Amino acid sequence: MQKNGKTIFIGHGRSPVWHSLKDFVQDRLGQTVAEFNAEPVAGQNQQARLTCILNDACFAFLIMTGEDKHSDGTLHARENVIHEIGLFQGRLKFEKAIVLLEDGCTEFSNIKGLNHIPFPKDRIEAAFERIRGVLEREGILKTSPVHDFRPKQPMGRLRLAMSRESVVRKQSLRQAILARRNRITKTGNQYD
Repeated sequence: MQKNGKTIFIGHGRSPVWHSLKDFVQDRLGQTVAEFNAEPVAGQNQQARLTCILNDACFAFLIMTGEDKHSDGTLHARENVIHEIGLFQGRLKFEKAIVLLEDGCTEFSNIKGLNHIPFPKDRIEAAFERIRGVLEREGILKTSPVHDFRPKQPMGRLRLAMSRESVVRKQSLRQAILARRNRITKTGNQYD
């Protein structure tokens, strides 16, 4: 069995939305990203390039954007993206080869019923939190502490005292606001 690598592959057509995904995964999530044209491919066999990418990948996002118009007027993803979906689902399995489907792009027949992450036309950023969630689910990212609200350890006395102090401050502030409202109501002057 082939051991998977450490990069996250992004398969895409001509639409520039993939750049936003690359920046998110690489810069904000700290992951290594690969895409087919990241290295010069002149003189290199496409099969060899794809094999290299498949061997290096531990995960893949495959972006289906409506770019090819069929005779019936429907918009479809580029054929290279459909090919890459099959390759990466075969190598990494369905859980680690995730399709990102842009609104308006027609699903191809074999993908109907398969879960995917939808996103509005030209706004892949709307799917970023779901993308982060999938990477956490598959163990590529550690669970973000921002989203993990479970206490890491029992609350100690110091933290409990700090919590009580903040409650008292909030109550005092609330009382001051109510007293000011009452003064304004009685006198009609907010600058009292």
